[in-house]
Amino acid sequence: MRDPAVPSVLAWPRRLPDTLDGLYAAVSSRLPAELGLEEVDDLSAESPAAADRGAAVIVVDDNPETLAAVAAILHADAVDVVLVVGDAFLGSDAQDLRPSQTGGAAVAAVRSKATRRGATHRANVVCIAGSLVGAPSSQRGPLAHSPAMTDVADAVAFLVDADNAYLNGQVLFVNGGRHLFSSMSS
Repeated sequence: MRDPAVPSVLAWPRRLPDTLDGLYAAVSSRLPAELGLEEVDDLSAESPAAADRGAAVIVVDDNPETLAAVAAILHADAVDVVLVVGDAFLGSDAQDLRPSQTGGAAVAAVRSKATRRGATHRANVVCIAGSLVGAPSSQRGPLAHSPAMTDVADAVAFLVDADNAYLNGQVLFVNGGRHLFSSMSS
């Protein structure tokens, strides 16, 4: 049996885009050894709190069922949450606005949880380059290199780690500075 004072981390979904393949293993390798990370198949069936998890890392896509499951966890569960969303929520001139709507809703839900339950449980967002989640991106940030899964893993591990327990309601951009070009980033 694990030590209840040391939270373990639930990660979902198990199947990630190829560009994020290995994300959970990379996050796990960056966390203290006693902080286990377990992937689950069905977020709606396995509540992190009911599964005795202290934190959840959730990669958000534009599926409405994903957002519904995330909303339920953010509203009810007594766990720290780190959502990983593509930066499409910054605004888009594309005809398909689902990624923008989903990302914006996820960020709003995290900020709401941070204000409602911030005294006991943290909620943060890692906003990544859309290309890492399969979204087309015509704009790059000021950094010349392309984003990598390891950049995302570093940010997620940073927010999950209990040593950074005073971070709450934050959106950590890991997109090469692309958000600097958007009036919606402030």
